[in-house]
Amino acid sequence: YGDHRDLHSFPTRRSSDLAAIRWNHSEPALADKVAEIVAVLTGPGIALGRSRSAQFGQVQIAVTVQAPSEPSSLPSGAAAPETKHPLHFYLASDLALGGGGGARLVPDPADFGLPREWLFRADRSFVRTRRYSPWNAFHHSRLTERQVLTRGSVLTFAREDDQAASPGELKTVRQKLAKSLGEHREEGLGWAMLNPDFVLKL
Repeated sequence: YGDHRDLHSFPTRRSSDLAAIRWNHSEPALADKVAEIVAVLTGPGIALGRSRSAQFGQVQIAVTVQAPSEPSSLPSGAAAPETKHPLHFYLASDLALGGGGGARLVPDPADFGLPREWLFRADRSFVRTRRYSPWNAFHHSRLTERQVLTRGSVLTFAREDDQAASPGELKTVRQKLAKSLGEHREEGLGWAMLNPDFVLKL
């Protein structure tokens, strides 16, 4: 994982959907590993989900030159004037927050690289949650239940004194977002965007 500017992608097509495999360009050794993964994914006999022995879940995956359309964070990280400088985080994937001996559904400023002067504003956020237990095909059983904030949620943070984020704070936040957030990041969880334009317009 890394900043989108440092990433290569092998976009894939699944039915009418597009997705991308991301890896850090600063680690060249990963390119060969990703090529192996793509070769497996685009091979014959790919099946997803359960009951695969009963012919369920048969899919065909192909590499395409068309990259998936992904909204990006505003370059400056600045908020719209009328919002008094809060920071809005749009979840581009589910987010699993850990710590304290279990799952958390209330985000903390530290989860996003913010100091304690920032507060989570539930009254200005849009939060949805879900819980599920992943299926482990090797053990033929379900794993521990997960509780996550779902993709599409908007989490808003503001300083107690209503001041704008400093350049240093924004830099820390962007570094945190570039590596993704929370737990189970290896499964694609934890991608978020800071103050994307379509959120500010709402």
